[in-house]
Amino acid sequence: MDAAFRKYEFPIAEVLPTVDQLSDFLHLDDEQHPAWQFIIDKLEEIRGLDLKAVGGYRIYPVGQLDVKAGTLAFAEGMLAPRPQVCGYLRESEFAALFLCTAGFYFTEESHAYNDRDEILESYLIDAMGSSTVENAMNRIQEMLSRDMEQQGLHISNRYSPGYCNWPLADQKNLFALIGDQPTPVRLGESCLMTPIKSVSGIIGIGSQMKKREYGCAICENKTCTYRRILSRSRTQAG
Repeated sequence: MDAAFRKYEFPIAEVLPTVDQLSDFLHLDDEQHPAWQFIIDKLEEIRGLDLKAVGGYRIYPVGQLDVKAGTLAFAEGMLAPRPQVCGYLRESEFAALFLCTAGFYFTEESHAYNDRDEILESYLIDAMGSSTVENAMNRIQEMLSRDMEQQGLHISNRYSPGYCNWPLADQKNLFALIGDQPTPVRLGESCLMTPIKSVSGIIGIGSQMKKREYGCAICENKTCTYRRILSRSRTQAG
């Protein structure tokens, strides 16, 4: 399996959230709320901009996965996502290490509104950026899944440092394994990414791989995007 970084680019208009998606993400169900018209107008404005979301992944064979120790060993290095994530990935024969970013626009625009004391608008722009990068990564994950299915392989859900009890400090090992890659995403000394609206992490791949629900009941991150998605899907199903 090719270990080169596989890059994807999407015009921002293709991965922006819809009004309904964003209002759902924000739990905003009142169309008379001042945020509603701002969302409609701002999304329309952003669709007309020449912006791109950029991301991709690098695939490595998994040398050893130790659920109890919470480690994943590759020939090129090691990750230490801890037992919870390793348990989700235990059937992995390969791992896709990914990066994806919505770019600098959303953070810069959010800061500009904040500097003008337009706090609600700043928050809404920030949420648009979060939803946009997740939408872009969903596209990349779907294409990875299709590619692997053609080889008789299946993929896991995706997991990121800072979530599912995976220490953020392990970003350093993750970026070292990903190595040089043609995206603008860079890692700072505090292990936070630039641009801010970026995601990174791992997707397991294997012939027996199963997608497991995120372990929200034992996770300490109460603001996690995936917790929100799972909570909404359960509510809708009920």
